Amino acid sequence: MQRYRELFVDPDYAVNTFPGYERRVASNPFRVFEAIPPISRYQFLLDDARFFIEGFIKGPVCRGQIALNVIEDQFWVFFSRPHPDAATLQPEFLEASLDYLNLPAERGDNSLRVLRTWRVYLALQKGYLASKDVFLKGRLDDEEAVLDISDAMDYIWIGEGKNPNAALTVFRHFDSASVSYGLVGDYPETAWVIDYPLLERIHYLLVAGFNVFGNVTHQLTTRLYMDFLRMEAENYFLLFTPASKREQIRDSWYVGMHQRVERAFKGAQQVVMAVNTVDGFKTDDPQRELYQILERHFGPVAGPPDRINRCHSEDCLSQDKNAERRVDEAMQRIAGKRGEILSVFPDVSFIRIRNPGTADLAYTVILNKGYTNITSMFQNEDHRDRTQDTLTVVKGLEGSYPNFFFDLDVKDVDAFVARFESITTRGEYEKFVGLYGLRRTNTDFWSVSDWLQNWAAKNQPLHAGIFDLSRYRNR
Repeated sequence: MQRYRELFVDPDYAVNTFPGYERRVASNPFRVFEAIPPISRYQFLLDDARFFIEGFIKGPVCRGQIALNVIEDQFWVFFSRPHPDAATLQPEFLEASLDYLNLPAERGDNSLRVLRTWRVYLALQKGYLASKDVFLKGRLDDEEAVLDISDAMDYIWIGEGKNPNAALTVFRHFDSASVSYGLVGDYPETAWVIDYPLLERIHYLLVAGFNVFGNVTHQLTTRLYMDFLRMEAENYFLLFTPASKREQIRDSWYVGMHQRVERAFKGAQQVVMAVNTVDGFKTDDPQRELYQILERHFGPVAGPPDRINRCHSEDCLSQDKNAERRVDEAMQRIAGKRGEILSVFPDVSFIRIRNPGTADLAYTVILNKGYTNITSMFQNEDHRDRTQDTLTVVKGLEGSYPNFFFDLDVKDVDAFVARFESITTRGEYEKFVGLYGLRRTNTDFWSVSDWLQNWAAKNQPLHAGIFDLSRYRNR
């Protein structure tokens, strides 16, 4: 209650008229909540950002693979700092952008023409980005300064140094997805930086305004509109890289995009993307360097150091010679495997390591599929780049739909990993499963499932639930 008072009662603002319920108003949060200070609206969303991101990641809009293929298999999410002077938090900017920020929910189920509707919202997105260009460019011209990258971190929210919602990791598991606090996994191919208009639209597009029972046009238009929001978030991230490198980095994310689609989306990019806003990079790989700067910037808010997936020195693991450290070292080798052979592995595998005399250990192995680009709804496999497939090993249990269980004793970990590393064919994978996996017919299946369920309830009580085994594979 104290927080709600800080955000919505104590600030001095007037509500002269109440918003109506007509669709054009009710579907647009920038109209509905126009009287409330934007910084209050934004901070309300930021306080529980993981919840709002999970709203679309785990909600009805992402039930099935067509909706989920709008995102990469692994990426990091950051947020712009909610500062009173932030450009996109200015009431005059949002008022000038109102008509551009209309969302597909305003049309209900009245439209049956997907392409025409898509063009309407593409034009609106272009208009919004042009409006944003003018506003941001004016501010950049006034400041007449290029920030050192370390100073530019002031524009990234760090949750007051204690809110874990400030840095999130999203994993897509083919037809399901999950969100974790902190920076999990190796440095991802892409990352998002989200400001207030983006976060509000993501929620109203994919949760508040999404009609589960809507017609095909509504659902496809929602999916297509999310392409705009993903690219906008990616471009915001690119603003923290040198202008001379931005197009090269972005093109590596969208290899082989259909020319007509590429023209449409490139036409929607911000002019400000060509303005150099940061300097101070010391390597020829500014994206990786930026990730490392962000790690340091977030400090404890980034979560525990991911020494399994981002161990870049021999001494990055604890020097304690205990069983858990030995297992972590073994899991590093699993996380290092990549390439085409990974396509035989499940999207999400849970591993139980029996550790007699002390607590058993739990790990998750996540398959991150590589794509040349993710702009197609129906031809996702045509854009697969299996040479770029990777694995992320998470300490604990990640995901709600495990595809397979492995169960082994701690003394067998080295043999388990050695066999894992040697897999080059599906046949060899089948033999590996026969040694360490639990098929549905295994007599230990339910006892291991119960142990994993109980582990999650004990160690992840706020997010634990009943694991859905409907997508469990038999190999």
